[in-house]
Amino acid sequence: MKSWFKKLKCSMTHIPCSMQEGFTLIELIVVLAVLTFVLGATVNIFISMLQGQRTALRDQDLFDQANYALESMSQLIMNAQKDNTGSCLGAGYEGYNYLLQNYDASSGFYQGIKFLSKDGICEQFFLDQDGVLKHQEDSSSAQNILSDSFEVKYARFVINGDKSILGSYGGDSVQPRVTISLDIRDKSSDTAQDKIIETTISKRGLNIQ
Repeated sequence: MKSWFKKLKCSMTHIPCSMQEGFTLIELIVVLAVLTFVLGATVNIFISMLQGQRTALRDQDLFDQANYALESMSQLIMNAQKDNTGSCLGAGYEGYNYLLQNYDASSGFYQGIKFLSKDGICEQFFLDQDGVLKHQEDSSSAQNILSDSFEVKYARFVINGDKSILGSYGGDSVQPRVTISLDIRDKSSDTAQDKIIETTISKRGLNIQ
């Protein structure tokens, strides 16, 4: 009975019964091609999402490190006091608040700053030849400010409204300000873009004797 019904069905559809018993080779190839395309697209999207997440995490880590460095420098620079005796900045610089150091001839900017903290400590921030931003107190060893994963391509310190090694002097009636610019990159990635971070700090308290 079933055999007769099957033959009748085949004759009505004009399709050989052998072709109705399963998938043809062409159908299998088409299905496999579609599945391969869908799977490949899904994998590519997943990989792109992971790469984007890693990039975002690296950028966030860089900004966190840069903000920490700027905050650390800002707090000390903001509370600096005049070196009336020249004990920190040296003879000839009595009465200065800040002294720019580490002149970079290629850029025309200074890559370091020296000052006397409110606690009487001679402080220095500077970029060394290896692209490492450092902090030094008195004659102690200089310490890295940023993680070893990051390189500072340049650090620029600019003083306005105060005596400086540049020869500018705004007088005690002008409140001194220090502008810091950092160009930082992630050494762990060849494709990472440089990030330029900048801030301006005004000296706390009136700049008077």
